[in-house]
This record gives sequence, structure tokens and C-alpha cells, in this order.
Amino acid sequence: MKKFNYEKKLYSTREKINLPILNSGVIDILPRELGSLRGKVLDIGCGAGYYSGGILKKKFPKLEVYGVDVSRNAIGTAKKDFPQVRFVVGDVYKLPFPDSYFDAITSNCTLEHLEKPKEALREIRRIMKKNAFFFSITPIEGDKFVFFQDETLAKRFHGHLQRFSKSDLINLMENNGFKIIRYYFWGFFLCQLVSGVYLRLFKFLNLPREFQIKNYIESGNPALQKRLLTYIRYFVNILINLESLLIPKKATGLYMNIVAKKTWD
Repeated sequence: MKKFNYEKKLYSTREKINLPILNSGVIDILPRELGSLRGKVLDIGCGAGYYSGGILKKKFPKLEVYGVDVSRNAIGTAKKDFPQVRFVVGDVYKLPFPDSYFDAITSNCTLEHLEKPKEALREIRRIMKKNAFFFSITPIEGDKFVFFQDETLAKRFHGHLQRFSKSDLINLMENNGFKIIRYYFWGFFLCQLVSGVYLRLFKFLNLPREFQIKNYIESGNPALQKRLLTYIRYFVNILINLESLLIPKKATGLYMNIVAKKTWD
């Protein structure tokens, strides 16, 4: 299969309309975890910076927020959209930061894109302070309680190289220097169904690998089909978020949220 091109597909671009009811449930979880944290926070795999700048820096203006991504195109976009955040191009296997530098590190749907997640976690540990915490959001598409997720399509259209289960992810963290403080889930039946249908439509319509509905809607003239897609996207997001309010976070979902700390030096 052709190698996934992160220069063509920009993740985490700025949202033109930012209403809480339209945001993914994943978006609001980390700010609650950060609480009264002060100091430096790094967003690994930040893409075009919306999570780093539009969420973290916006909610916690006193934090020193950094973002790092392998895509030069994404970092260029991030710097223009969120100048208050320190963005750099970097490789997760050799991060351009000194030892024990950050008070917290976030990884929002990044580990599944990595060929060598073990090496990445060890590098992440290196730049964490002694009492820093690591917060990760990772899809567990390979879990027996997660449905409709096609491995080939996830690799083709999302660049997913790993297909974690809940136990896989726990073992990965614990075997590479992290103590899990707690974990919980988001993205239940409806979210999983939409995710599965979404990629199958990409295949059926023979769309390019870099195609993204949100970026398509916000590019060029607002044609009728784009307005229709906008309303459909809003409606689906609202339903998924309402579902997440009704289902306990302990129930296994598509996204596993882990809060962890270092265990050894």
C-alpha cells in the first residue's frame, strides 16, 4: 500500500464555528484533566494546531503550550492560525527538546499512526519532568467490544499503522515506563457506526486519501452540496455528543483516554 502522506492530509485544522454542542467529546476531556496545572505542555502530533491553540491555549492562557508534528505543511498552518503557541517540526522518535522539560504531554490520536510506538513512548518519557503527567487519547479499533472498524480502510484513509485493543494499550504503556492513573472511554455505538460508514463511503466514492469533509466544506465557494454536508455534520456531531452524555465513561468505546505518569528514570 502507498505510504500515507501527512503533508497532503492536514489533521486538526481550525474550526470556523466553535460551539460546545458540535465539538467532539474528546475535545473537552483534557481541559478538565489539566485543572490548575501551570508550566509547559507539549501536544505531540499536533497537526495544524487546533487542539493546541484552539483548545489548550484558549482555555488555559497562562500555560506555555508547545506543539510538534512531522508535517511541515501542518506546522506552517498552525503557526499562522495560532501564533500564541510554540510550534515546531519534529520527529516523535527524536523530539527537539531537552530532558525533563515539560509538566504535561498530550497525545491526541497519535500513537496509532506510529510504526514504533514503544520508542516514541520512551522519548516522551525523556522530556517529561518527574511529576509530569501524560494524557493520551487513542482509538482502540482492535478491541473485541469495538465494531464496524475496517483495518485496511483505517490504514488507507487515516494512516493508522497500529490496531490497539484496550489490553494492548495498557500493556504498551505499562511496559514502557508509565504508571496508569486512570482510564475511561468515549465514542460509543453511534460514533463507531458513523466512523465505519464514513470510511466505507470514501472507498465507494473512490475519494483521494487526503480528503476530509471538514476541509472540503470550508474550501472554495459554499456550494449547495457543501451547505448540506455542513448541516449533516453538525447533526451527526450533536447526536454523538448526546450519546456520550448518556453512556457511562467506563463502558468500552472507540477512544480510550489514559492519564499516566512516569514509573522509572
